[in-house]
Amino acid sequence: GAPPLPVGDLLTNTSYYFKIKAIDKLNRETDFSDIISTQTVAKLPDNFYLDIFETSATFNWSAVEGPENENSSAGYEILLFTEDNFETIFDSYSTTDNSISSYTFAALEKNSTYYYEFSVLNSTGAKNPIFGEIHTLTSKPANFKIISYSSYSLTSGWNQFPSAPQTETASGYILEASSDTSFNAKITSITYILSLSTLTLNALEANTTYYIRAGAINHNNDINYTSYLETTTLSVPINYQTIGYIANPKSIKANFESMPPEIEELRSYGYELDLSTTNFTSGVIYSSYTPSYEAYSLTIENLRPNTTYYARLYTFNRAQIANYDGTAKIITPLPAISPNVNVSYYSSNTVIVNYSTTDADGYVLEISTDNYFRNINFSSITLSNDISTLTINVLDFDTLYYIRLGTLFEGATIYNNATPFNIRTLTPPPGSPDLANVYISSISGTWTQVQCIGYSLEASTSTDFSIIKSSITLFNSVTKLTVENLTPNTTYFLRVGSINSDNVKNYVSIPSTPTLANFPLETALTNHTTYSMQINWDRNLNPEDTLYIMEISSTNFASNIISTQTFNNYAYFDSLQSNTTYYKRITAINRRNIPSGPINFEPIATLAFKPVNLTSNLSTHTIVLNWEDPNNALGTLYLAEISSTNFYDSIISSLTLTTSATFYDLNANTIYYTRVSALNFSNIPSIYETSLSTTLVEIPKITTPTFINVLLDGFTAEWDNNTNSTNTIYTVEASTSNDFSYIFKTTQTHTTLFVFPDLTYNTEYYIRIKAKGFLNESDYLNLGSISTLYRQEQLINNQINQSVSIPYSYGSIIVEIPPYSLGSVTKVFIEPDLSPPPPLSKAGNLNPTGFAARIWIFPVVLYNGKIKVKIPYSQLPSSIDTSKLVMARYDENAKLWVPLKSYLESNYVVGETYHFSIFQIMEFIESSDLSKPMIYPNPYKPNTNLGKINFSNMPSNTDIYIYTITGELVKKLKTNESGFVQWDSKNESNREVASGVYIVMFRSNKGEKIIKKLAIEK
Repeated sequence: GAPPLPVGDLLTNTSYYFKIKAIDKLNRETDFSDIISTQTVAKLPDNFYLDIFETSATFNWSAVEGPENENSSAGYEILLFTEDNFETIFDSYSTTDNSISSYTFAALEKNSTYYYEFSVLNSTGAKNPIFGEIHTLTSKPANFKIISYSSYSLTSGWNQFPSAPQTETASGYILEASSDTSFNAKITSITYILSLSTLTLNALEANTTYYIRAGAINHNNDINYTSYLETTTLSVPINYQTIGYIANPKSIKANFESMPPEIEELRSYGYELDLSTTNFTSGVIYSSYTPSYEAYSLTIENLRPNTTYYARLYTFNRAQIANYDGTAKIITPLPAISPNVNVSYYSSNTVIVNYSTTDADGYVLEISTDNYFRNINFSSITLSNDISTLTINVLDFDTLYYIRLGTLFEGATIYNNATPFNIRTLTPPPGSPDLANVYISSISGTWTQVQCIGYSLEASTSTDFSIIKSSITLFNSVTKLTVENLTPNTTYFLRVGSINSDNVKNYVSIPSTPTLANFPLETALTNHTTYSMQINWDRNLNPEDTLYIMEISSTNFASNIISTQTFNNYAYFDSLQSNTTYYKRITAINRRNIPSGPINFEPIATLAFKPVNLTSNLSTHTIVLNWEDPNNALGTLYLAEISSTNFYDSIISSLTLTTSATFYDLNANTIYYTRVSALNFSNIPSIYETSLSTTLVEIPKITTPTFINVLLDGFTAEWDNNTNSTNTIYTVEASTSNDFSYIFKTTQTHTTLFVFPDLTYNTEYYIRIKAKGFLNESDYLNLGSISTLYRQEQLINNQINQSVSIPYSYGSIIVEIPPYSLGSVTKVFIEPDLSPPPPLSKAGNLNPTGFAARIWIFPVVLYNGKIKVKIPYSQLPSSIDTSKLVMARYDENAKLWVPLKSYLESNYVVGETYHFSIFQIMEFIESSDLSKPMIYPNPYKPNTNLGKINFSNMPSNTDIYIYTITGELVKKLKTNESGFVQWDSKNESNREVASGVYIVMFRSNKGEKIIKKLAIEK
C-alpha cells in the first residue's frame, strides 16, 4: 500500500522533516532513510468576496497574518485571465505584505468575462489558490426617469442600449419598486428586449410612497442599478358615474361617498371639485376644496344659469397630488324667473311692480288689455340687474289691465305673470272731503262728485283701517254719507273712496274726530249713610278718559247745587243732611270737550239714624223686641227683622211706627238674629241695630212608633223634637223599674233617637227623656217601656224554602230550612242559650265561645234532610283562632258536643245539621299528635239523622285512608286546620258504601301512623 503514504492533521505554512524505514512481516526493520523536508501551503482567508463594477473588480479577503506560522502567510498573488484555460495572463497582482486585504483591478471591459486565480503564498512561494470568474456589469440605464404613474401603476423610461459591441450593450432591463429603500420587498418588471426603453409596474398600492430604480442586465444576468427615484402613487379616484350632481341656476353641488379614512391606501387627504366651461382646455376654472377626510359633498356657487359646466372631482394622496376618474357634463338650469312679481301699488293712472332679481340681462314690464298680450298697451324696460321696481303712470282710470314681467336673457325673454295677474285701475278720488256731523254713535262726511260708480265712507279706530265701519252708495251723484253704530267718545279716522267697476276704492282722508260721549246709566248707590252717598254709574260704552260732571241738589237744582268732575264711574258726596232727598244729574264730556247732557238720575234720600239699645223678651215660641231712637223725628217708620240663619234666608219682618215689635210661632231653643232699622224717605233702611235672642227649650213629644229595631240585646228609641232646634241636647235615661229608682244607663244626644246596645234579652226597660236648651231645661217625658226579644217562633211550610231568624245587634241567629228537610208542617223555635252545657266531646278538644242558641220544633216531625244553622259572633278573645271556629251541636242523649261540617261567612259560623238541639260556636283545637284519634259516631247508622262520620282529635293535614276488610281503598280524606274532617260514607266514586267493618289508617305529616276500625250499620 505504500508509497505514497499520506500524512494528515498537519499545520499550514509549517516546515516538516520526514525519515522512513521498512518493517517486514516478521517485524524486522530496516534503517531510517535520509531526512527530507517540505513546507505546507498557507491557509486560505476566512472571508473572501469580490465587488464587481462596470470597469473594475475589487478582491476582498481577510488578511492571513496571524502570529503563528499556521495562521500566517508570505503574501498574496492574483492572476487575471481572459480565457478559461488560465494560460494567458491579462493582469496580475502580487504582494509579500500579508496584512493587505483588498485589491482592485481597473480598466476592465464592461459586460465582459474574466477568470482569476487568487493564491495565498507560503514562505517558499507555494500557492494555495482560489479559482473563479468575474462578469463586469453593463452601464447603468442612462436618463432614468418616471414617465407616469397612477393609483396602482407606474411607468419609467431610459435611453436605449445599442445592440453592439458587447461592452456597450446589455442583455435586458429591469424596473423595481419598493416601499423601503433597502428593496427587501419589491415589485419587479423585466424585459430582455433591448429595443424597449420603458417598463410599467402594476399591482401597486394607491396613496403609497415608492422608491423606483432601473437596472441593466449583463450577459451573466447581473444587474447594474440606477439610483432610486421617489414618488407617491395617486389616491384612489371616485368613480365619476357614482357622483351625484345637483345643479341649481347659480350653483352645482357634488354629493359623493367619502373614501374610508381608516384605510391608508383608500384614504383621500381632502377633496376638490373643479368646474370649467371649456372642458378644462382654457378659461377660468371654478374650484371648491376641503381638507376633510370625511367630506361627502362640495358646492360651487356664483355660477351662471343655463350654462354648460364640465365637472371633475379630485381626491388627494398624502403628497397632496390630485387624481380624478372622469369628467361629467352639467348644465345649470334657468332660475325660477322672478318668482316674486308683485303689483305693489296702483291708482287711477299708475301701476308699480316689484320683483326679485336674478342673473339676467334685464327686465321688461308689459301691460295689456288683452290677457294673451297680443297687443301691448304700455311697457317699461331696464337693462340693470340692480333695479327691482318698474313703474308705468299713463294708464286710463277704471280699466282692466293684465300685467307681466319679462326676464331678459341673451336670445330669450322669459315671462312671469304678476300677482295679481290683472288689476282694474281706480277711479279718481273724491274731491274736497270734509266732516259734516258728529253724534254719539255716528259721523257724517261730505265731498264733491267725481266719475265713478259710487262712494264708501269708512271709519276706523286705527290708522291702518284694519277694522272698519262703513256706509256705501252706488250713486255717483251722492256727496254725503253717515257711518253708524260707532262707539261713544272714541276717536275715528275717516276716509271716503270712489268705487270702480270691480268695487275697489280710491280713498282720500277726512279729518279724524271723536264721537260724542254717551249718556251714563245709573247703578246702585254705595257708601250711603246719614251724611254721605256715592253715586255710581255704568259708562255705557264710554272710554275711561271720558270726563263726567256730577251734580246734586236738595232743591231740585233751584239752589244749593253741589258738583264734582271725575274720570271715574262714581262720585262721592259727604257732609250732607240726614234723611234728606237729593236730586241728581250728570253730564258726559267727550275728547273735544263737547258735552252730552245733563241727564237726571233718580232722587234719593240720605239714611235716617239707626235705632239704639235693642233688647228682647223671650218665651218658647215668642220674641218681643224693644229699642230706643233719640235722633230721628216722630213718625219715623221702623223695620224689625229676625232670622235663624243670620239673615241668609227665612227672614221674618215687621214694620211699625212704634219702638217695639213682637214675633210669634217661633221654634223653641233656637238662636234668632234680630235687627231693627229706621227707614228714610226713600224707604231705605238705616244701619241696623243688632242683637242675638234665643227662645226657651220645649219638652219633646212622643212619636209613633216610639221603639223600633227591637233585638235580643237592644232596641232603638225615638221621639219628636217639638220644634226644638238641632242644638238641643236630649238626656236619655233607661231603667228596669217604672219609677226609675234604678237607672242603669243615662246618655245625652243631639239627635231624636238613641240605640241601646248590649242589653239583656227578655228584659223590660223603661225610657224617659228631657230637653236641655241654651237657657233652660224641660220636664221629663216618659216614652214608655219595651222588652228585648227572648224567642222567635215561626210556622214552617215544609214544602218551600224558608228561614227563621232572631236578631242580635251584630247579626241574627238564622235557621235555613230547605224544602222537605222536615217531615211536615211544624213550628220552629229559636232562643239564645246563655248557659250552654260544658264542652265535653268525643270529637276532640272544643273551646266554647258562649255564642249559642237553642233550636227546637213543635210538634215534633221527622228530619229528612240537611238544615243550615247560622250564628253570629262579635268580639272574641285574642287567644281564639277564628280560622278554627266550627259549629257544634249538643247531643242531649250522649251529653256530648258534636262538631258539624262548618264554614265561616263574614262574622257568622254556618253549620250543617240533620237534627235540632243546642248549637254553639266553638274553637276546634287540633291535637298535637296522633295518639288518640276519634271516630264519632261509631258504629255509624246512616239512616238515623246522626249526620256524618266525624274524624277528629288529630294534627292538621292528617291523611286518613279507609279500607275494606279485604284491603281495598274506599276513601281518602285529609283533616283541616282543626284536625277535623267528616265523611258522608260514600266511596271515591260517590256511591254509598255497604254495611260492614272498615279499617281506618291515620298518618300525620310527621310520619305518625295509627289504625282503628269503623262499623257501618244500615
